[in-house]
Amino acid sequence: MRTTPKVPKFYNLIALGLLLLALTAQMPFVPVTGLPAQQDAGDTSPAVPTLDEFSSQVANGNAAQIAGLYVNNTAALPVVQQPSGQPGYVSENNGVVTHFSYAEQYGTLGFLAHNYLSGASFFNINVGDIITVVYGDGSQQVYQVQELARYQALQSKNPYSDFIDIETGAKLSATDLFYEVYGVDGRLVLQTCIEAEGDDSWGRLFVVAVPYTDVPASVSEPNSFSWPDILSSYLN
Repeated sequence: MRTTPKVPKFYNLIALGLLLLALTAQMPFVPVTGLPAQQDAGDTSPAVPTLDEFSSQVANGNAAQIAGLYVNNTAALPVVQQPSGQPGYVSENNGVVTHFSYAEQYGTLGFLAHNYLSGASFFNINVGDIITVVYGDGSQQVYQVQELARYQALQSKNPYSDFIDIETGAKLSATDLFYEVYGVDGRLVLQTCIEAEGDDSWGRLFVVAVPYTDVPASVSEPNSFSWPDILSSYLN
């Protein structure tokens, strides 16, 4: 009778580890965008140019590439890309946001920033604010902020942590939260961490915006906005 050689337990453990690693790499996750203890926050509030000035600054001629995000009277942020195969990467440079490539697979434009760098400006954004996506050829797509969603991370430094909805108290897995925030086609989402209770990554802030299709001609000059007129045209 032929006997099958026994595979040492050590190799079984290696195979199991590689399998778990492969499965984990495919799971949706929520990047960590908190403050490393050794970092100095510095100045996170540079002067905001006009939209026309900003568009000229980030122009690179590539109509397919998002070059910048402009939040009226709040921030003008060039966009950097994640290195290939690093969907959890968040730039350590101030004054930029990182394009969250994994979210785009689900139809959402996602942008990440650490809360001690450009992410600090996300806390100044309000529902109803206008966010303009600027492409490399100068073309633009306009969104309006619909929701500010906040969640506590039960394991603050773990991108696969469970989360608590601060408003409702509901508990969500990282996968459920990812699909709730990034799984809706056509959205734009800004993400950073919430610092609380001495923890720089205590929670996550999501600024959720939707396409705004009825934009007055003065959109490139934020100081000329008349919010009653804008809201009236949006609701009619």
